[in-house]
Amino acid sequence: MKGWGGGRADPSRAHDWTGRAPVRAAHATLPLWLAWQGRTIRVRNPAGDAHVTTAATHHATRAARRRALGRERAARWRERHAAEIEAMRAAAATAEADAAALREASGVDAAMAFALVERHAALRAGAQHRDVGLPLVDVLAAARAKLRANGMEPDAARDAVNRRLAHHAASVTPDSCALPNRE
Repeated sequence: MKGWGGGRADPSRAHDWTGRAPVRAAHATLPLWLAWQGRTIRVRNPAGDAHVTTAATHHATRAARRRALGRERAARWRERHAAEIEAMRAAAATAEADAAALREASGVDAAMAFALVERHAALRAGAQHRDVGLPLVDVLAAARAKLRANGMEPDAARDAVNRRLAHHAASVTPDSCALPNRE
């Protein structure tokens, strides 16, 4: 029978009738594991040269190399997406100005608009949402509702809010100005 390690069961130790080695407590196996990590192995470095090292050193070196490769990959991703990230930051910066313009235009109270923009900024930071117009959707819906509550027709309210948005949001990208009608 084979032992747990895949090799032959050690005949010098006590085995049960299955031929498998008995389960040991963690404190009993720790010295064995340390000895196993300290064994010398023959490995090849990235250049292809063979050398002898301990298993622990080899694994630590590989882990450090993986971390370095991960850092390089992240840096390459940031370089590749720098323009996109900058556009998202600019959109986030203009979102508050747009919300202020909407508050001024339609009477949406400042606390609500501020809370909506803050909530979306946190959401986007967590989920990496790409839609730069999203912070304004709820603010626009609230502005339309406020105008309708004051007696304006729904189409006229939508046009008034969109006209004010287009006037004050020149720096927002074109897609974000095409906001969905949530009525």
